[in-house]
Amino acid sequence: MIVNKLMSSFGVEYVAAFGMESKIESIIIMPIVAFSIATLTLIGMFYGAKRMDLVKEISYFAIKSVVKFTLIIGLILFLISKLLFMIFTSDSFLITLASD
Repeated sequence: MIVNKLMSSFGVEYVAAFGMESKIESIIIMPIVAFSIATLTLIGMFYGAKRMDLVKEISYFAIKSVVKFTLIIGLILFLISKLLFMIFTSDSFLITLASD
């Protein structure tokens, strides 16, 4: 609510562009959160079993995997952001505003 209130001082277009960006961002964050929860479960299980070797291995694997995923998704979003925003609107000003 606070961010929307601040954005509204710039105009309705900015609120709409921020809304589109937020929707795409939430779609991207979902698999990262799911991977984190799965990692937390595995680490907790192996920590309880006193298997510190697996805790370390799983931690490194999770960090590497999430960093790779976010870099790839970030590159894809950078390259095709205008196409993604066309899903929400055909207004060229909003698409430009959201992708810049």
